[in-house]
Amino acid sequence: MKKIFSLLIILGFGAKLQAQTVKPLSLTEYLKDGTRLNAVFKVESAKDILTISGYEGKDTVSTSKQVVLARGEVLGINSFKFLPPTVSILTIPVKVRNKTGSLPSNATSGLTNIGLNFTFPEYTIDRYFSSGNKSTHKFAAGIHFAPSVEELSPENTNNQVLVKSKQLFLSSGITLTYTYNNISLALVPLGFDFATTSLGKQFVYNKKSWWGFGIGIEPKLFFPTANK
Repeated sequence: MKKIFSLLIILGFGAKLQAQTVKPLSLTEYLKDGTRLNAVFKVESAKDILTISGYEGKDTVSTSKQVVLARGEVLGINSFKFLPPTVSILTIPVKVRNKTGSLPSNATSGLTNIGLNFTFPEYTIDRYFSSGNKSTHKFAAGIHFAPSVEELSPENTNNQVLVKSKQLFLSSGITLTYTYNNISLALVPLGFDFATTSLGKQFVYNKKSWWGFGIGIEPKLFFPTANK
């Protein structure tokens, strides 16, 4: 009799758990008005099933929903953040300098600098695929800081430097970046180089504006807090 009673309890508990189990939504069901979470802060992927955590409407208590992706389906989740900044390693191999005095506008290329880029406003699109893969597209603006090496010559120092010499500068600029899966392409619409030596101050482009193109990477291993 006790065994039968215990079995009934177990069966009843199992039935209750089964009733509480929520069937995953299809992508179409999730995208319906009033169903989609409008403030997502976490997505966990187990192949074709996504567990999405966020908020519904003006709710202050978070909730989670499961979505199953059919073959070939993709779910895109957009987000915007300002702080904390995302940190990346960035180099500006191409610099274009404006006309200065008798020197015409000119472009230089080469790996003469490498530094840190801090992006503040970021717009991110995360795309989740039914195969379990994920891609991230990010558009951001930021500030770049880096040590830079510039070669001085009689031509770019108004003959103040007679022998070619490489000098250290501090470089800074505003950046506009597009990032795909942690690889960044950058446009620097406005940048400046600041001399760190008395000889470098003879550089006619010292403290003068330039613009350029860069490439970078977001190494989350190095910056685990800022790049969460």
